[in-house]
Amino acid sequence: MKRRRQKEQTYNNRESDGGGEGDYGTIPTFSGGEKKDHDKTSKKVTVSLALDELVVEEIRKQADKSQVSFNARVNTILEKYVKFFMLAEQDRVAIIHPSTHQFFLNEIDEAKYTAELKRLATETIDGIFTQTGIRPTLDNMIKHVFENICVNGGSIRTVKKYFDEDRRVCLFFMHDYDLKWSRILSAAFAHHIQSLFHYHITIKVFSKGFEIKILERDPATA
Repeated sequence: MKRRRQKEQTYNNRESDGGGEGDYGTIPTFSGGEKKDHDKTSKKVTVSLALDELVVEEIRKQADKSQVSFNARVNTILEKYVKFFMLAEQDRVAIIHPSTHQFFLNEIDEAKYTAELKRLATETIDGIFTQTGIRPTLDNMIKHVFENICVNGGSIRTVKKYFDEDRRVCLFFMHDYDLKWSRILSAAFAHHIQSLFHYHITIKVFSKGFEIKILERDPATA
């Protein structure tokens, strides 16, 4: 118990609200007013493209299946390439199947994996803000790191930003793995946020997600 209290006083300051066995709490639900994805607004530009017939046919099939327009499907494909896969190609990133990642997750030491993610992400985040000239803000971290890289890369499924009853910013992340991944990733993400912005935070972890709450009210996010 003493060890538990000491851990709760560290930077990841995990909370418990009486969840089930092997869990730290109940996954929160979001009302329409609370749930907020980072807005994606950009000016549309009309261009002409000459595409292979087979490529066009496949994209049309995907568009019909998703019930979106051809243009919307093309834009989604190109957007993902620019935001993630172009960088993945440059760094020769190994893309693995989720079951393979779960296998590695089951076998690897939790502390070592957490430390490696902290190291790797620190280099990546520093590079994003330094090389692109993007301002280092929480909203920009949500957009360029959590959405562009982590969602497209598969480490998380979604990230939601909302405010609690005390107007504190909360970030809720969902993923496809297990409680161990929640612990590893929440510790790594908390480290990124604290290192860059020096916020005080708390964490709640769940079997398929985790919440990071910033204790400073109305932090500068934009």
